[in-house]
Amino acid sequence: MQIYKIKIYQKSHLLSIEETIHSRINSIVSLSKQLAHIPQVSFRILGDKIEYRQEYVKREPLKHLSETVKIESLLSLGVSLFELEKAGFVHGDINFKNVIFSKDSLYLIDLEPDLLQVKNGRQQCICTMPYIAFDDMENKEITIKTDKLGWYFFVARFLFDKKISNPIEWMKKRIENINKNVINNDRIITDLSYSNIVNQFNVIDEIVSRELQITWRY
Repeated sequence: MQIYKIKIYQKSHLLSIEETIHSRINSIVSLSKQLAHIPQVSFRILGDKIEYRQEYVKREPLKHLSETVKIESLLSLGVSLFELEKAGFVHGDINFKNVIFSKDSLYLIDLEPDLLQVKNGRQQCICTMPYIAFDDMENKEITIKTDKLGWYFFVARFLFDKKISNPIEWMKKRIENINKNVINNDRIITDLSYSNIVNQFNVIDEIVSRELQITWRY
């Protein structure tokens, strides 16, 4: 029997115009049917609510995976992410929680029906701090740049178990840099393709760590 992950959204908590929300929902359903690395998703309108139903994907441990298998899995998912980019679709929240290894593949989950929502009584862009692009913080919107930055940090953790040592402090520094009009160096990552972020990771990591002032922990 197929198991599903179900989430319920109040329509009033989705803040984009109705036409934009419906267009995004239709894109999610279509893309989940086309791309092997996205579990199939469906939506139902239930009065003043929207039901999100996604095929359940069980997370498997990573310790037994070789670096070769990890790279192959990343590159395969990178192809699907490129297809999302070509379709003009922004996930907004690519991180270790929303990319799952299962049955020899990586899967992207939790494709939200709107990237601007009310959560905990506050209007929020749907992303996970600090994995938001410098430009998107400044412009208060989520774009493909945030997806690329989130992918970079996912690759670092998935391949090498590298995490930002103090994400809250790092985020504060980035906000301070916006206020000081410091030059945006995210383009080192965001100008690359998803596949190139994987293939060139060892080459760009030292530059990225220095330019973005990242301290890693393992």
